[in-house]
Amino acid sequence: MDQSARYADLSLKEEDLIKGGKHILCAYKMKPKSGTGYLEAAAHFAAESSTGTNVEVSTTDDFTKGVDALVYHIDEATEDMRIAYPIELFDRNVIDGRFMLVSFLTLTIGNNQGMGDIEHAIKVLHDYGIRAHGMFVLGADHDTPDAMRETVKFAQKNKIDTVMLNILTPLPGTQQFQELEDEGRIIEHDWSFYDAQHVVFQPKQMTALHLLQETIKANKRFYATWRPVWQWHKWLWTSKKRAAERKKAYWDRMLEYGWLWYYSRTWWTAAKNRAQRRRLRELSKRQPLPAAQAPRPAAPTVVAEACTTAAEAGGADNHLGEPARQHA
Repeated sequence: MDQSARYADLSLKEEDLIKGGKHILCAYKMKPKSGTGYLEAAAHFAAESSTGTNVEVSTTDDFTKGVDALVYHIDEATEDMRIAYPIELFDRNVIDGRFMLVSFLTLTIGNNQGMGDIEHAIKVLHDYGIRAHGMFVLGADHDTPDAMRETVKFAQKNKIDTVMLNILTPLPGTQQFQELEDEGRIIEHDWSFYDAQHVVFQPKQMTALHLLQETIKANKRFYATWRPVWQWHKWLWTSKKRAAERKKAYWDRMLEYGWLWYYSRTWWTAAKNRAQRRRLRELSKRQPLPAAQAPRPAAPTVVAEACTTAAEAGGADNHLGEPARQHA
């Protein structure tokens, strides 16, 4: 369904949109599937990402028609697509109390997004009264236990409201699964464990048991006891007469954090989870210790060590990783 008549206006100029100050401008790299027109695909994207409407059904109410995202620039040769999102769309979400999920990884061209961009995006959401929900994947080949702890520190530092800490899960039928299978690193073939909450492969930087334990600890660190207690405190000292809606929000938040506090501390008590933990413990006893955890040999007489953090190097890609170390 071609919706370019509604969700595209190529006569709009970027400089005018910036001066107007009524839109959030986003640029993307896009390559449509064969047989689909570039403008048609761009308009489809704008329709989906602006109102969340099923593109097969055209929205007609005054509000949604007034806050359409508009494609204002396309360049098929460079695969450049730019969309203007009306600020009113974000304001309405605040007024209605809706929850808004924003994928930071799609709001920047290519892979040029740095940690500063993400931190700024979180701040903008908070400035508009929109809660931020962080979703992190743990257990990649470059992830160390320290990197996992830094992930939680990043979420806490930037005051992300809630997080979902998922364990890397190579789904059957994917290239990642096949590669790990060929390397002999798939340790679980019961598909019921492929839910991003269980370890089904052997990580490179730690044992499978260690990855599970670090994930549980990370959840407990983020959903600390003070979170529900602080919301209860704010609920207690907020006047129902003067701020009834805010008082209810504090109460709901207290229940939410209370449940997540409880879940993060009782997850392992389920029979299925206890059984996998026992299996991983036995498996870790039979497996050689990963290089990242293996005992280091005695240091030679002369040791030259260089440590460079992502911040010192001016980079952003390794922001959660362990500082690179070289030993001579």
